[in-house]
Amino acid sequence: MAEFRSLTPWRLIGRGDDGFTLIELSITIAVLLVGVLGTVALIDGASATTANNKAREGATALAREMTELTRSVPYDDLDTTQIPVELQSRPGLADSSADPGYTLERRDFTFTVSVSACSVDDGKDGLGSHGGAVTFCPESSTTGANDRNPDDYRRVTVGLTWTRNGRDETARQTTLVTNPAGGLGPSVKDFQILSPATATITSGAITDASFDVQTSATPESVEWYVNGAAQGVASGSGTDWNFTWPVASFLDGTYLVQARAFNEEGRSGVARVMTVVLNRFAPQAPQGVGAGRNGTGSDVDVEWHANGEGDVIGYRVYRVTGGIAERACPEAGAGTDAFLEGTLSCVDPSAPAGGPLEYTVMAIDRDAEGQIREGGETAAPVAEGNSAPGVPGDLVTCAGGTSGCNGPDGTPAPSGTTAVSWSPATDPDTGDTIAFYRIYRDGTGYSARLDRLYPTGGPLVWVDDETGGTAHEYRVSAVDQDFAESTLAGPVAG
Repeated sequence: MAEFRSLTPWRLIGRGDDGFTLIELSITIAVLLVGVLGTVALIDGASATTANNKAREGATALAREMTELTRSVPYDDLDTTQIPVELQSRPGLADSSADPGYTLERRDFTFTVSVSACSVDDGKDGLGSHGGAVTFCPESSTTGANDRNPDDYRRVTVGLTWTRNGRDETARQTTLVTNPAGGLGPSVKDFQILSPATATITSGAITDASFDVQTSATPESVEWYVNGAAQGVASGSGTDWNFTWPVASFLDGTYLVQARAFNEEGRSGVARVMTVVLNRFAPQAPQGVGAGRNGTGSDVDVEWHANGEGDVIGYRVYRVTGGIAERACPEAGAGTDAFLEGTLSCVDPSAPAGGPLEYTVMAIDRDAEGQIREGGETAAPVAEGNSAPGVPGDLVTCAGGTSGCNGPDGTPAPSGTTAVSWSPATDPDTGDTIAFYRIYRDGTGYSARLDRLYPTGGPLVWVDDETGGTAHEYRVSAVDQDFAESTLAGPVAG
């Protein structure tokens, strides 16, 4: 007869040899649930920490940005009231809310900004009176009578507060701004041009410009300067002064006009500078223009001196043959507004082989509307029949730092340089002389012209101190007073 066994409760689910009991399954689920909940808690904590770090990084960066910007605020305006006004005028720092207070939004957080500033009387130079409108820091509560200028520097603090998960957070940055004048003398608080009404003067009928100067305290005198050169003393009294600049005696260009106040001891506070632009006339005709055929016999070299006007942006060169002028440098095909920049010479590769030939050079600026404007011209004829000088002889090089390798003054050429030397050339034309020697490096074209050496009666030695640590080839030519150039000597390696 078959045998029957009763089933115990924990055997309701048969395990067999590799199954699980209900208790084992329940324990496994509980363990997994604890693990999942722990993982979720870790992820949630990490997210909260990331958000907190994001907010604090944004607050720290913003506080640093604002403290650095306070260094550009005029020193006299570094106070608790004026600094927020200055900061809110800067791009990206405008108040983000119409509510009272100063708030900014960065990285999806809203930061409330607080700013404080106070002056510090450094005891190293003695202590002074802390009266007046300046607010001194608490640690500067002790006063004295030995320091006439106690406002040594100002401490500016920018604080940010924000709320995260119902909790207030804060970040704070502090900087010290030294009194730029050392607190030694009166400062120029306001500096304006009165007549004409603009700092850009385009009319030649304006011969004078008048300026008004307001100082922080009554000075002994107020001096004014143009591009750093003292021009005179302003007239006035109290804190109101003025002066007149005779612009008619100055060439066109951009000028820095400065006003500085001094006390009876000759001490000065903060100065103010204004940029004034004079753009009244077309450029003057260039000086020192010369033209002559170079070593090729066909190309013509044209050179000139720089104009004195500060608004000249370049030059143009015209070739004149048979009374007809056409642009030579840059070539006519370069565009109607093209001009030469950063150079005082050019080569015309299209010069006719013979016949009367001259070149005119003119400077270029921009008029009041920004349009290209040509100035006066200076002509230079090409001397036809002028013989080119002879070729310089005995062209050699030596390495600086080696025995017997000397510079033009007879002293050893420095290590890492290359000294190039040659013997004088002669000019076959009666009365003509060698004007200078032209040095070429790594080529024979216009772009290979590296420098020139003017003969002084001493050794003809030129030192290349910009070799770049590599070997080069050098050539030298002689150029006479009519810009005729000899055949190139060389090349020599160095």
